[in-house]
Amino acid sequence: MRGVPTRTVAVVAALVAAVAAASMLLFGGGDKYVVKAQFVDAGQVVKGGLVLLAGQPVGKIGDIRLTDDNLAELRLDITDDNAKPIRRGTVATIRTVGLSGVTNRYVSLLPGPEDGEEVPDGGVLELEETRPIVDLDTLLNALDEPTRDKLKQLIKDGDAIYDGTAPDANRALRYLNPAIGQTRALAEELATDTAAVGRLVTTGAVVAKTLASRRDDVASGISTTAATLRALADERTSLQSALQRAPGTLTRARGTLRLARDTLREVRPAIRDLRPVARPAADLLRALPGASRQARPVLQNLNALLPAVRTAVDGLPALRDAGLPALRSTTSALTAAQPVFTGLRPYAPDIVIGLFQGLGGRAAAGYDANGHYARIAFAGAGNVTTGLLSALPQVSIQGGYRTGRTARCPGGAAEPAQDGSNPFRPDPSLCNPDHDRAVGGG
Repeated sequence: MRGVPTRTVAVVAALVAAVAAASMLLFGGGDKYVVKAQFVDAGQVVKGGLVLLAGQPVGKIGDIRLTDDNLAELRLDITDDNAKPIRRGTVATIRTVGLSGVTNRYVSLLPGPEDGEEVPDGGVLELEETRPIVDLDTLLNALDEPTRDKLKQLIKDGDAIYDGTAPDANRALRYLNPAIGQTRALAEELATDTAAVGRLVTTGAVVAKTLASRRDDVASGISTTAATLRALADERTSLQSALQRAPGTLTRARGTLRLARDTLREVRPAIRDLRPVARPAADLLRALPGASRQARPVLQNLNALLPAVRTAVDGLPALRDAGLPALRSTTSALTAAQPVFTGLRPYAPDIVIGLFQGLGGRAAAGYDANGHYARIAFAGAGNVTTGLLSALPQVSIQGGYRTGRTARCPGGAAEPAQDGSNPFRPDPSLCNPDHDRAVGGG
């Protein structure tokens, strides 16, 4: 190539390499693998349209023909090795790039399970493995006149609803886009499981029948919902303000939840320690209802006694005013009488026995009411059996006579105990221990 600039050769070589690379990227560079797909409707699909798998081109529509049973059969020329082979369970769907344009349809492949049977070269995807596209005009033409009128009214009402709030609605639709995509994926998944869809339809029929039997309740619920939506529309400004404050509230709530998490981390050891108490506490809580029922009559009786208790309590101040001086006077009198009670204490047995046996008789064993004691015994002589003297008793004075013993202590005339615990001598000023029997005998 004499005379051709080196730069021009380099540019041409680069273009050829780019075209080759693009061909490799678009069509995989492998052998053509043909699969036929039959559709009920393939309107506006043209030869040369793309075949996409996971949004990436893997081939083209090679041909379109009409089968003997009036189905549209598309020949899919798969050139990407990564898409080969197609397995049973794969769903071919006709989709559109956008609303504008006529020949903007393509075929999207949803792969089947990896363990599915391979579709051989030249194999056919039948109607249960294909999904046609539904055109908007076809859908609108399927509606009757009253339904189209209501649809027009709905569009007019939508204009009134979104008046002044179009930006907010656009943002809502942008957030709604992922949900719609997931809904589409759900619909495709339902299409692959016809048995589940059949069960869903059967259940829906039962629900519809139940709703039909409760028509009045459903109508009332719809009316209530409409009233609620109208009330929400009237509070549009408040709702907008609440939504504007929501991010700040959520931010503060995040901090609160973080503190709650730290608190729970600290409380967890205490909860572990409370486990042994949990069962007895549960038994106690289960017993409380019965105890409360049994306590109800008691509380009712107490409630009935409250008026009387209140009356008695109301009288306590007056009783206090009268009783406090009396108690103070009684205390002073008892304090002054304490020496008297101290002196009377030794004679308590005499007083008690005198109250039961008479104060004029025998007061106590061993001493009389005055504290004096006389040991006098009458004895008859053994040799005096007749005569006048035999009728008289013989007097024997044991221990001789003692006089002047007028200050014996209580119990002093009795025999002293071995340990010296008697007589009772509470106060030396009340008696003279020298006059007791323990000194000089009887």
